Amino acid sequence: MRKSGGPGCNKWLRNFTKYMDDASNDITYRISPEAEQGRTIGGSLLVEATCIAAGSQIAGAKDQTAEPVNPKERAQLNAHLREMEEADLLNWAQSKYVFTTEHEFELSWLNRKIGEGAEQQVYLDHSGTSVIKTNDAVMHGTWLSF
Repeated sequence: MRKSGGPGCNKWLRNFTKYMDDASNDITYRISPEAEQGRTIGGSLLVEATCIAAGSQIAGAKDQTAEPVNPKERAQLNAHLREMEEADLLNWAQSKYVFTTEHEFELSWLNRKIGEGAEQQVYLDHSGTSVIKTNDAVMHGTWLSF
């Protein structure tokens, strides 16, 4: 896996974490302690994933000689970047043990589906108090733009 994000990402991650910690003082009264725990844990994982995707885009952009000038060129670049992002994100998610195969997910969640939209599906968790959303980001050129 490429080294994604670089040293600047670590500084950004620290600043973002401080921002989230500061912000949580204002919003924790609105959500349950269980939801706050999920936001805290999920937040750090999402920031890491953002750094991975950003690093992939930085590496992929080095292959470019010029900025895309039309929608076709942008789509071609996005397809290239998305492929790199997906490979790096998959490696990262597997190393963090936060990845499940589509087959494993369907075995656990398919009968819990309660809705869907243009790019996401919504499943009721087993407690019946929260939902899980999956998203294929078809409306976004890259995972970073998602």
